[in-house]
Amino acid sequence: MLTIFYTIMPVFLLIVLGGVIQRAGWLPRDGAAALNQYVYRIALPALLFIAIAQSSPERLFEGSFIAALLAGLGICYLLSFALFRIFFGARTPLAGFQAFTTTFANAAFLGLPILMALFPDNPDAVLAMGIYTLFTMPFVLTGIAMLELGVERPEGTGRTRMWFSIGASLARNPILIGALAGLAVSLSGTTLPHWLASAAAMLGDTASPCALVAVGMVLAMQLQMSGGPKAQPVYQAVSGVIKLAVHPLLVWVCMRFFNVQGHWVPMGVLLAAMPTGTLAFVLAEAYDTDCANTSASVLLTTVFSFLSISAAMALMS
Repeated sequence: MLTIFYTIMPVFLLIVLGGVIQRAGWLPRDGAAALNQYVYRIALPALLFIAIAQSSPERLFEGSFIAALLAGLGICYLLSFALFRIFFGARTPLAGFQAFTTTFANAAFLGLPILMALFPDNPDAVLAMGIYTLFTMPFVLTGIAMLELGVERPEGTGRTRMWFSIGASLARNPILIGALAGLAVSLSGTTLPHWLASAAAMLGDTASPCALVAVGMVLAMQLQMSGGPKAQPVYQAVSGVIKLAVHPLLVWVCMRFFNVQGHWVPMGVLLAAMPTGTLAFVLAEAYDTDCANTSASVLLTTVFSFLSISAAMALMS
């Protein structure tokens, strides 16, 4: 347990450093946004591109691993939706988005650095994150669709705009574009030129530390926010337990059911155990929907994930 604790401690120290940088004003006012955009649009897509492009198609399509991830995620989403719809009385679009918040893991910004710390020199760490990001994209689209359903439109306008917005979001997603570009190279059997592979690898190497500092800066900004609606403590407790305990437990059960072997099991469970991704807050803010609860979910699950990730890894060890 202590070994795991010390292994992932540098990851969380970089998050703390990001918070200190934001509070101290060591970067320009829009530094957090710029750093987030750099990681989201450049570093992570480059990392995913090179990792997937240099992998064989057989390694990319780990059928049982993918099935277990999707099954655990789907079951958790449906349970969360039913809970928020029935017991919290949320309308269908809001309950759907809240279920998305409790199942959308910060696999890229936080999951990748933790996997790389716990599985050093194992190329499957990046690959696992890439597979997770690629094959769970429908759940991101589900979250966007729920927000679009909640938008009030003039009668008779239909849902054409909603589907157009979802398609446009998908087409512009840099992480998905990087993953699909790498997939195309892998399936074609093309060998990347050394200069291109080296450039992509150099950019990719910056993704992990920059992402952690960016997470810390965003969390510090959220702590500084005041006024407006307040988060609901009961909702936060339920949402946190689902995200940090129920979701990884369901994925672990599905891993056993689909007979997933080797290091793929802890990698999949750890990705599911990641806190709520900051993209959930970005979407909530863009649609002005449940911002207080979503912001608090990102903050609280990130804080408590330090303990839950350590415990999950120790139990699987």
